[in-house]
Amino acid sequence: MTVQGMTSEGAPLGQVGLNAVYLPNGDGTHYVDGIVTQNGNEVMALNGMYQSKDDEGHIDGQAELKRLPLSLANGFIPDGMATMKGYVAGNLEVEGPTRNPLLSGMLATDSMALNSVPYNLNLRFPNDTLRITQSHVNLDRIEAYAAGNAPLVLDGEVDFSDLDAIRLNVGVRADNYQLINAPKTRNSLAYGKANVNMRGMIRGTLDNLRMRGMLSVLGSTDLTYVLEDSPITVEDRLADLVTFVDFTDTIEHEVIQTKRQYIDMQLTIDIEQAAQVHCLLSETGNDYINLEGGGRLTLTYDNDNGMLLGGGSDCDSRAMLLGVLLKNMNMETVMFVSAEFSHALAGFVSTHPGHSFTVGDKEFLMGETTAAGVTWGMIAKDMDDQGKWITVEFP
Repeated sequence: MTVQGMTSEGAPLGQVGLNAVYLPNGDGTHYVDGIVTQNGNEVMALNGMYQSKDDEGHIDGQAELKRLPLSLANGFIPDGMATMKGYVAGNLEVEGPTRNPLLSGMLATDSMALNSVPYNLNLRFPNDTLRITQSHVNLDRIEAYAAGNAPLVLDGEVDFSDLDAIRLNVGVRADNYQLINAPKTRNSLAYGKANVNMRGMIRGTLDNLRMRGMLSVLGSTDLTYVLEDSPITVEDRLADLVTFVDFTDTIEHEVIQTKRQYIDMQLTIDIEQAAQVHCLLSETGNDYINLEGGGRLTLTYDNDNGMLLGGGSDCDSRAMLLGVLLKNMNMETVMFVSAEFSHALAGFVSTHPGHSFTVGDKEFLMGETTAAGVTWGMIAKDMDDQGKWITVEFP
C-alpha cells in the first residue's frame, strides 16, 4: 500500500508506503512482518509475534530504523509552529507481557534540528546515540545549541520498566545560552536577542513529581514579542446580567475513584536590570507593553497550597511574565490592566475558590502579584469593578 503526496495537519510527508504480512497460527500465535518506505526508500523494517501465555498476552517484536527522516514527525506538531530535520537510525526490541513489556535498543541521530520560523528559534543537536536497556533510558548529556556556541545540556535517566510507576530523574543546565539572535522579518513573532542562564530538575514518578527551576534573563537580552492574535478588549458585564438556570440533576452518576497526582513545583525567574522585553499587542506596534528588568519572580505550586507567587518586580512585569508562563503550560490565561488603578493583574481559568472576572463565558481567577500575603482569588475591595479593567488576551 502506497499513499502519494501524504500530508498530516498540512505538513507534507512525501510518498509513504507499507508492505505487511500477517500470519495467524492454529496454536494461537500471530506473526507480523512489515516494511515502511518513504519516497521509495526503506526507512523501517519490523517483525514480531503475539501469543497468549498464562492467561495474558505476550509480545516479542523487533524494529530496525534505517535513516528514518525526522521530518515525518512534522505532521504531529500542532499548527506547524516548528519543523524537525535530520535522521534517526537504530534498532529496538520489545518483549514481555502486553500489560508491561520491556524495551531495549539504541537510536542514533544524524543532523537533527528543530526550527521555528515565527519564533526565530533554531535548535541543533550534535550527532548522538541514545541507549535503552530494559526500559531504562540514559540521556547521557544530550546537548542542544541555539543561536550561540554555548550548549543546553539535558542529563539524567527515565525508567519506564514499570508502566504504572514511570520514574524520572532529569536535569537541565545552560550558561550564557543565546536562545534567539535574529532580526525582525515579516513573519516574526519573536526577534532580537534573548540570553539566559538555566537550571532545572524533575524527579519522581508521574503521580508524585518534584520540579525545581531557575531561569536568569541576562542583561544583554533585548527581545520583542508580537501578540498578533491578542487585541485589547473591554468585556461588557451588563449583557445577560441575570440568567435563571434550573440546576436540578435527575441523573444518577457513578463516582469513579482516580489516583491522585501530587506535584511540588518551584520556578524562579531572575531578570537582570538591563534586560528589556517589548510586547507588541498588535502587528503595527502602536499598542505595546515594555518590560524592563530588575527583579525576581518565584512561582510555587503544590496540591495543598495551590499556586503562589512572590518576588520583587513591578505588577505589569509580573502579570505579563506569569501570563506567558501559564499560557505555555497550556492554561487559559489573560492579563487585566487598569489605567485608573495604575495596576495589572494576572488571571487564569481555575476551579480554585476566590474572586474572578468573567471573560466571554469563562471565569478567570484573579492573580495579585505584588501585595504581600495575597494569593490567587484575592483582590482589593475597591478594585473589584471589572468595568475599570482592560482584558489582554494571550495568543
